Amino acid sequence: MASIRSRIDAQGKKSYQAQVRVQGYPPQTRTFATNSDAKRWGHQTEVDIRSGMYIRQSRSTARTVADLLAEYEKVVLPTKKSGGDRGKAAFEYWRKHLGAYILAGVTPKLVEQHRDLLAAGKTLRGRPRAPATVLRYMMVLSHAFSTAINWQWCERNPVDAATKPRINNKRVRYLLDDERERLLRACRESDNTDLYLVVVLAISTGMRRGEIMNMRWPALTFHRDRGVAKLLLSAEATKNQTQRSVVIASHAHELLKQRRDGLAPKGSKAAPTGLVFPSYGDPDKPVDLRAPWEAAIAGANLRDFRFHDLRHTAASYMAMNGATTLEIKEALGHKSTAMAERYSHLSASHVDDVVTRMNQRHFGPAGNTSVI
Repeated sequence: MASIRSRIDAQGKKSYQAQVRVQGYPPQTRTFATNSDAKRWGHQTEVDIRSGMYIRQSRSTARTVADLLAEYEKVVLPTKKSGGDRGKAAFEYWRKHLGAYILAGVTPKLVEQHRDLLAAGKTLRGRPRAPATVLRYMMVLSHAFSTAINWQWCERNPVDAATKPRINNKRVRYLLDDERERLLRACRESDNTDLYLVVVLAISTGMRRGEIMNMRWPALTFHRDRGVAKLLLSAEATKNQTQRSVVIASHAHELLKQRRDGLAPKGSKAAPTGLVFPSYGDPDKPVDLRAPWEAAIAGANLRDFRFHDLRHTAASYMAMNGATTLEIKEALGHKSTAMAERYSHLSASHVDDVVTRMNQRHFGPAGNTSVI
């Protein structure tokens, strides 16, 4: 039954606040000018809530989303890569907005309402949420509900029936030559001594940020005769859960070798252990480069550029230097050639340039038939 409370504001105006509490649902509150309107709304709201409840008694009417998330965090998250750190923001969101609902009370329509709210909102840094972020939030909730079904806490997953945001993974933003020089200059001038090497590694190898930041010295093998280093990425260290080897050459190899040699005590031949880029406060955690990276982007005057675009840059440079789709796939650790095919137009452009330069050199400019 709804509870009604009368209130008087600072101007002496009287109002009536109705609140409906039904176990398994968040409290519903609304204020009216008259007591009769408040009572009418309270009665109707309680009827609507109860008529929409899961009729058949089951565990889904006894446990709430908050219960599910708490158990999921305790049992499932510790088994995930990095302890499920990437999903913490999504967990907090669902706990705050759906935590009071019983599991049976979460409908596809409710999930879609929050899909739209997420899409219209902004990140903690004031940026619009990308569709991929909204989808990731939904997938976190979906997996929690799928787990609840396995636990026999509920019988359906409401996220399955909800419409998902469309994701466009065909973005190819890479550094032009002048942009690359500006960015590297800004990284060299940064107060952070790790940033320049991290960016050079990203451009020269195409490794993901997590792969670079979680690099460990024991996984690196330096080949003195070949002038390269090989990094063995374990399956646990990669996004696709597949082991692969990364070749580090040229400037990146020299910088990495200098860093390794600088860590060794004088007269010691012992190889360093631990992370290549450890945090200053905790050597078991990678350094946080978000602030210096954003400062470098601003200093280089780059627009619409993210750290992951360094990976696109590496792949684009490979394509422009004649690498095949299969070679790009293997170098970047893609699961299929479909991802690597995004760069095929750059390879084709490069081939066009090569053919054009060859013809101009041997047959002269276009239209000049006297050379033939």
